[in-house]
Amino acid sequence: MSPPAPVWIRSPDEATDLARELAGAAGVALDTEADSLHHYPERLCLVQLADSAGRVYLIDSLALPDLEPFRALCADPATA
Repeated sequence: MSPPAPVWIRSPDEATDLARELAGAAGVALDTEADSLHHYPERLCLVQLADSAGRVYLIDSLALPDLEPFRALCADPATA
């Protein structure tokens, strides 16, 4: 059985919904991709999250005004 396809998160509403869904999760994997190869300031381009069920979420941080919905998730010590 193949893993489920990654879910793209491209809107503030999708980001808020995902943050709520992952709140209180036993564990969330996090990876980021940034563009810092040039002379202008680096930018966070992509945030990748995965939950313990193996679902993967690709967050297009360039399409979102901010990543505020994920602040509590990242700050929660219970989410290891």
